[in-house]
Amino acid sequence: MRSKLGIYSDFDGTAVEKLPKYPKNVRDIYRNVRKSGLAPIEGWTAFLDGVADRDIEPLGIVTIRKEKARRRVTEASLAEIDPEGSYFKPEDVEYAGNERFKGLYLVGRAMQSAQRRVGMIDDQPQKLVPRIVEGFATFAASQIIQSGATTIVLGVVDHPKTNARLEEMRDTLVSPDGTPQKDFERSISSVDALRDGGFLVRAGGAAYMNDVIVVPIGPYSVEAGQAFGAIMASPAAFTESQLA
Repeated sequence: MRSKLGIYSDFDGTAVEKLPKYPKNVRDIYRNVRKSGLAPIEGWTAFLDGVADRDIEPLGIVTIRKEKARRRVTEASLAEIDPEGSYFKPEDVEYAGNERFKGLYLVGRAMQSAQRRVGMIDDQPQKLVPRIVEGFATFAASQIIQSGATTIVLGVVDHPKTNARLEEMRDTLVSPDGTPQKDFERSISSVDALRDGGFLVRAGGAAYMNDVIVVPIGPYSVEAGQAFGAIMASPAAFTESQLA
């Protein structure tokens, strides 16, 4: 069990560029199919440096890429971004294969950490957060790991569609009047807007609550990483100030 707080990162759209699903030119079609030659996103490592300034440890990459098909090109891209392995090594990449297993992996890592808390940066909160909520319910039902209050702090990568994706996430979880959507009636307590953007998603039962704190991190920078690290270090104080 790790004693330090840690952060995970998505890969496509977070560490490297994400091309449109249907690119318009042949070169981009090839790059999209192969997942090779994708440009690193500027500032990703600077953000991780800022998080490390708050004594938050980079733990790994969690991607929906499939290991058998994508391991070689993923390792090549990672070596281009981080040739010394200062942040993540090839063995630190978790090939979840889909959003469901990505959410389950993060919940499991959080529940097994000393503080029952991890961070994650991702560009698709509308896809990941519902799967995290389902992951909490799965672990509670299976009793594989002792249930209890657990926190995941999700930093949403800067993108022209960030606000729309956050709204889509909220609408997936709760109706306009704030009541849980049918698929989440047993797993969601509330989804509250935070003053400076983002949401606090509370999932769990009467005995305890699991928090998913979803915050837009803005453009990558050391300062943005430090700010995110501060939230990870004191999530309760952050949400209390944002909900006041």
